[in-house]
Amino acid sequence: MGEKKFDISVYGATGFTGLRVAKEIASLPQNPNFKWSICGRNEKKLQELSDSLQFHKDCPKPSLIVADVEKNLPELENFIKQSKVLINCVGPFRYWGETVVKFCVQYHTNYVDINGETEFLERMFSIYNQTAIDNKVTIVSCCGFDCVPSDLGVVYLKKEYAKRGFTCSTAELYLTFESGPKGAGINFATYESLIMSFAHVEDLRSLRKSQKLEPLPRVGGERLQVFKNPRYSDLVKLYCIPFPAADVSVVRFGQGLTYKLKNSLSSPVQFSAYYGVKSFISHIGVILFGLMVGSLSGFSIGRKLLLQFPEFFSFGVFKKKGPTQEQIDGCSFVSKFFSRGYKSIADGEFKKPDVEIVATVSGPEMGYVTTPICVVQCAYTFLNDESSKIPYGVHTPASSFGETSIINRLDSRGVKFNIISEKIL
Repeated sequence: MGEKKFDISVYGATGFTGLRVAKEIASLPQNPNFKWSICGRNEKKLQELSDSLQFHKDCPKPSLIVADVEKNLPELENFIKQSKVLINCVGPFRYWGETVVKFCVQYHTNYVDINGETEFLERMFSIYNQTAIDNKVTIVSCCGFDCVPSDLGVVYLKKEYAKRGFTCSTAELYLTFESGPKGAGINFATYESLIMSFAHVEDLRSLRKSQKLEPLPRVGGERLQVFKNPRYSDLVKLYCIPFPAADVSVVRFGQGLTYKLKNSLSSPVQFSAYYGVKSFISHIGVILFGLMVGSLSGFSIGRKLLLQFPEFFSFGVFKKKGPTQEQIDGCSFVSKFFSRGYKSIADGEFKKPDVEIVATVSGPEMGYVTTPICVVQCAYTFLNDESSKIPYGVHTPASSFGETSIINRLDSRGVKFNIISEKIL
């Protein structure tokens, strides 16, 4: 396909998250020959973004590319053709993502995105996986807060068990957010993607039925108990609900892909995830939000109401203008994993787990600090000496980057992976 002009390109760079991805790249030291570009619909906004960036002394200024998946496909096609790695920040991905993926597969451009829409990931797999393998290109979805901490958190557990000569069998994640005195806020695009995911849940079910995926084998004898209803958890002393984002589906899907690779991480881990809050009143608010979204998103008029009045239906969390910088600076997250496994186990052997390890993945504000860190480090993986460890095809972060040192690189950027406790049962 000829020599690529740009090492990394950011599509949707003037969006709320895209501009923070560009800022993350600009702040980092780069190789002497590093070249990158930022792409959006408006040349003036691109120039303003470029002028506002605080560059590391070893980072060059980006090239500015005007292109739009809606209105000028030839420019977008040429832009993708010139890029070694594309970071896609344009959602909802259900509407705007497939054309970008198609061009990336066609022009041998490796791809990562900040998508949190399970149906999009699995649909791209069903359509483009084999072509991507044939073209020796890798497409990786869900490389932001959805779902790097959870997906790579399970990888981290697998590796920690393996260091001790053990095997991980189950993992429960309990996610908590902390906000500062100004509260928290999430921008409208994230909210819109959430609504669309709820609205098209039947499409995802139909897609999965058509794929006829075989169930994964269960390591050992313990079946992970999954709680489907709101509850108070004595384990973490929090009011919890099943986490409604893409993480559980993505982790399970990635486990299936990794199992097929037959590498050192291939042993499947059963996984569940919950969102926890300390206050009973906050717990009721989360439940009410879930009920409203679940019931209204299935109807066109309900979706219109949800999208027209995001602050009302989310009790002020989701905002069309997005969070303020003060809100972003005051937020952080902790994902706490309670895992169990085995010191040793033979094929087909079923017994109670005899090892327990508790780990955390923690970091700064989720959507606009952690997400840029995660997706940029995922993109960089294609450019370093470990790129040969990345399999071709359509993947999750775990199934694509699990064999690399990405966890160490994320840790160096403030997304921390730690073992809290371990014991023999």
